[in-house]
Amino acid sequence: MNTPKTKIHQITLYDIPMNKDGLRKFMSRTFQLVEQHAGAFKGVPAPLDLFHDKSHHYSGIQFGIVDGAVSVRAYGKTEIKALKIWWQLYRKHYAFKPENVQVIQEKYRLGFLPQPQTYRLTDFLVSKSKYKELNGLEDEESIKKILSEYIVANFFPFFNHLNYHHDRKQQEIVVNVLHYKRQKKMQHTFRDYKRQAYNIVFESNLRLPHLFRMGEATALGYGNIKYL
Repeated sequence: MNTPKTKIHQITLYDIPMNKDGLRKFMSRTFQLVEQHAGAFKGVPAPLDLFHDKSHHYSGIQFGIVDGAVSVRAYGKTEIKALKIWWQLYRKHYAFKPENVQVIQEKYRLGFLPQPQTYRLTDFLVSKSKYKELNGLEDEESIKKILSEYIVANFFPFFNHLNYHHDRKQQEIVVNVLHYKRQKKMQHTFRDYKRQAYNIVFESNLRLPHLFRMGEATALGYGNIKYL
């Protein structure tokens, strides 16, 4: 099966401690910096859209918190180029110059595994309609089934970002939710919408990137996936 590959680039600024409220402010300052210096993004069409996607497609540039510090990651050639230009602008135009910086680069090819891989999905935000559907259920297996189907559906924005059309007849995507916990507190998106969040352990035959997020508000650091 011919599947796409991509590069992922992450910059973590350990000199900038961060929480979720501070992350929204950091994102706002980033958007202002990109807008003010749009001319610096040569060869990058519509750079502000890359940093602040309003189309509800998969966010190619994502902000987050890693070990209590601000972190920004980019998926794809154009997005990585935009991230590197932003980092140059940040160091040039801000008085504070972070010195403790970690850069991670990952090469990823989408693929399917002969044996399922187990993943932990943290702060997975669901849509308002899906929350109502899940909230009306009490049967554990029904909830797991719906969450499994919803996870599969959330793979497709990422597929579209990679320009990959998945043929279900050729290869089935398998997801089984093993455990889940609904968070008591509603989470806020960048536009301050309230969304229900879940922590989930699931297995899948799809190979996912180590640096991967899914669900709503991935640009704000929600929906982080780790290998188990």
